[in-house]
Amino acid sequence: MEIGLIDYKQLGVRVRNVRLRQGLTQEEMANKADLSMSHVSNIETANTKVSLPTLKLLADILGTTVDEFLADSQVNEKTVHRNDIASELEDCTPAEARYLAAMVRNEKTNLRNIFATNQDT
Repeated sequence: MEIGLIDYKQLGVRVRNVRLRQGLTQEEMANKADLSMSHVSNIETANTKVSLPTLKLLADILGTTVDEFLADSQVNEKTVHRNDIASELEDCTPAEARYLAAMVRNEKTNLRNIFATNQDT
């Protein structure tokens, strides 16, 4: 892909993934955004080039940022995941946040052990 061009197919996939993560149907998201369901479908399948105002509206409805939809690199993807984790911690008590941080550390260690074991075989 050329520098500066938007990959509408990937953008649509990202919109769909966030919508599903939020538990919304295309119809529900369309109603919240005052769009037709076919327009939402066309955005998700890259059959239309979504406008920036519409993309911002969808991001607001889905509780994310336009950056998440446009992120094309692992660096940006990592930032998006960090933002997801931070938003989950916003309403936690200090005790809950400590517990969740310990869980993340343990799961990260477990995940790395699994990957290391799989690479050795």
